[in-house]
Amino acid sequence: MPPTHVWRTLLAQDVAKDRLLEAQRMALTFATGIQDAATFTTYHVFPTKQTGNTFFLALYAFNPGLLGPRAAQNILVSIVSFFLGGAFHSHFAQRRGQRCRGWLLATNLFQTLLVLGAAVFCYRSVPETYGGGSAALGTIALLSFASSGQIAMSTGVGLPELNTTMITGALVQLSNDPRLFRFHNPARTRRLLLYLSFFTG
Repeated sequence: MPPTHVWRTLLAQDVAKDRLLEAQRMALTFATGIQDAATFTTYHVFPTKQTGNTFFLALYAFNPGLLGPRAAQNILVSIVSFFLGGAFHSHFAQRRGQRCRGWLLATNLFQTLLVLGAAVFCYRSVPETYGGGSAALGTIALLSFASSGQIAMSTGVGLPELNTTMITGALVQLSNDPRLFRFHNPARTRRLLLYLSFFTG
């Protein structure tokens, strides 16, 4: 077992912007696709896609019968939780060092605990209130709060193309890329892999 000062030095270092980091972001994007598909089919809300949630909220305001009785409540909880989570993760990251290995380890463990908490809420919900109720709101809030940390993290580690959630932005950046058809274009490749990872998930 390495001595304590070795661990401190390791955790204080910045992570390298390498293929391993890119692969980890792709795995998170794949998991995000699974999460969004599951929450949308159950709660009619995305924990990560706040553009889509805002669109659905506008539809609900126009015609409440389009999305069901609990849709607006679920969507509002997702938007507010995502905003609060983004503020929380961003401000803490600026203080602790956005690329610091110790901070990234801590924030990922925290997000994992939030997802596990959401799974507990989901497991404990009764079938009659599966699309709504306090358990549903708890699930949505925890997943949205955790998901916002992924975007904050992608910016902090210098991989904005691999934000795990914003597919529309990646497609726009891809279409505007003047080097789109160049053989060596890492940013283009990352955006394509982001899209494919999310689609597969």
